[in-house]
Amino acid sequence: MRWNNISSQILLKELPSNNVDLALIHNNLGYTYQKMNKFPDAMNHLNISIDLYLRPNAYQHINRFNRKLASAYNNKGLVHSDLGEFTDALEYINNGLSLRHDDATLPENERKHLAVERSCSHENLGIVYRAMCNYKQALYHLEETLHIRNNYLPPNHYMIAQVYNNLSIVYCLIGNPLKSLECTELALTRQIQSLPENHPHRAAMYNSLGEVYYSQGQYPMALLNFEKTLSIYKNERTGSALRETVALSNIGSVMIVQENYDGALQIFLQSFATIECEQPRHPRVALCLNNIGFAYRNKGDHSTAITYFNRALKFCQSYLPENSETTAISYLSVTSVLTENEYDLAVEYFEHVISIYNHIGLPHHQNIIRCHIYHGRLYRKMHDHQSALAWYKKAIFHCENAPLPQRHPLWVMIYTSSGTECHLMGDFSRTLIEYEYALQHISDDSLEIPRIHSEIDLCRRKIIETDVRQTIAFMLDTLGNIQ
Repeated sequence: MRWNNISSQILLKELPSNNVDLALIHNNLGYTYQKMNKFPDAMNHLNISIDLYLRPNAYQHINRFNRKLASAYNNKGLVHSDLGEFTDALEYINNGLSLRHDDATLPENERKHLAVERSCSHENLGIVYRAMCNYKQALYHLEETLHIRNNYLPPNHYMIAQVYNNLSIVYCLIGNPLKSLECTELALTRQIQSLPENHPHRAAMYNSLGEVYYSQGQYPMALLNFEKTLSIYKNERTGSALRETVALSNIGSVMIVQENYDGALQIFLQSFATIECEQPRHPRVALCLNNIGFAYRNKGDHSTAITYFNRALKFCQSYLPENSETTAISYLSVTSVLTENEYDLAVEYFEHVISIYNHIGLPHHQNIIRCHIYHGRLYRKMHDHQSALAWYKKAIFHCENAPLPQRHPLWVMIYTSSGTECHLMGDFSRTLIEYEYALQHISDDSLEIPRIHSEIDLCRRKIIETDVRQTIAFMLDTLGNIQ
C-alpha cells in the first residue's frame, strides 16, 4: 500500500492537469487514505476524482467511465460511513450502484467483474443500513450481495464468506442467534479454505462468533473469540481505530458479566480514548461512554455512572438521528440508575426507547425487555411490588415473542427480579418457584448460580419456619379450646 501511495504521488507531479488518468489516481489515493483512517486526505482526493470524472465530455476519453466513476462514488460513501455520516454514505454508494447495472452486451468476463462490483455496492449499503438500525433494508442488500456472488464466484470464495459474516451480525442484532450462528459457521468454513489465519476478514468472523456466544450466555467462548479478533486487528498493518474499539468494548462487556468491573473499566476507558481521538463524532463514542457508565454502575458508583450516561445521551442528541438505536441505548442507560424520585423522567425515557425500537421495526427487542425490567425495579423502590410484577410479566411476553433462546440472561434477570418482589411481599412459596424458573434458563458457567441457590435455601428455611409457626399456633389454639 505504501509503494502504491508513493507511485501515485509521483504520477500526480508528472502528469499534466488535464490527463484523464488523474481521476483514477486520485480515486486510488482516496481509497488508500481511507484504509489508513486518514479521512480528510481520503475525502480530498475522492472529491478531486469525482470532479475530474464529471468534467464535460470526460466520458468520451475514459475507458469504462461508468465503472470508474462508480468506484469513486462508492469509496467516498465508505469515508462518510467511517465518519458516522450515514445519510451521505447512502447517497454516494447508491450513486455508484446506479452506474453498475447489468449490461448483457458486455463480454462474459466483463459482465462478471461488473456483477461483483455491483455486489460490493449492495454489501456496503447493507452495512450502512445496519449501522442505521434499518435491519430490513440491511438484510435485503446483503441477500442481494449473496445472490450475485453465488452466481459469479466459486463457492469457497472469501467474498462469499464475508457476506455470510455480515448477515450473521444482522441476525444477531435482530435477536435470531440460531440463524446468526448458521451464517457464521458458513463464513468460517469458507474462510478456513480461502484466507490466512491473521486476515482481517477472519477477525470480523471471530467477532461475529463472539457476539453469538455472548447473546447465548456462553461467555468464555465469547471472550476467546473477541480476544482473537483484537489480536488480528492489532497486528494489522493499517490498524482501524473503529475495529479496535469494537473488539475492546466486546471484551469489556464479557468482563462485566464475569464481575471483573475494574478490568472492564480499564478496557472501556482505553476503547473510548482510541475512538475519541480518531473519530470524535462516530456513534461508537456514545456507546463507549455508556460502557464506562455501566462499569461504574456495577462498581456501585452511581453518581459517576450517570455522568457518563448523560454525556452519551447529550452526544446522541447533538450528532445522531432522533431514531438512532444508540440514542435508545443511551436513554435506557440513564433509566438504569434513576431513583423513585425521578419516576416521571424514567417513564419519559422508557417511552423514547420503545418508540425508537418500534420505528426501527423491532417491537420485541431485548432493550424493550430491559425497559420493562427497569420499570418494575423502579416500582420496587416505591414498595409497589404488585405493579413491579406486572411489568416483569410484560417483559416475559416480549421474551416469548422475540424469541429468546431458553438459556438467555434476560430470562434469568426477569425471574430473579420477580423472585425478589415475592420475597419482599413475604410470599416465599412463589419466590421459590421464580428462582427455580431462573435456574432453568441460566447457563452452566454463570456466576449467578451460587447466589440463586443461596436464595432458594433461604426461601426453604422461611417456608419451614412459617409452617412451624403456623403449626405451633394451631396447636396452642387447639389446646386453648380443649381447656
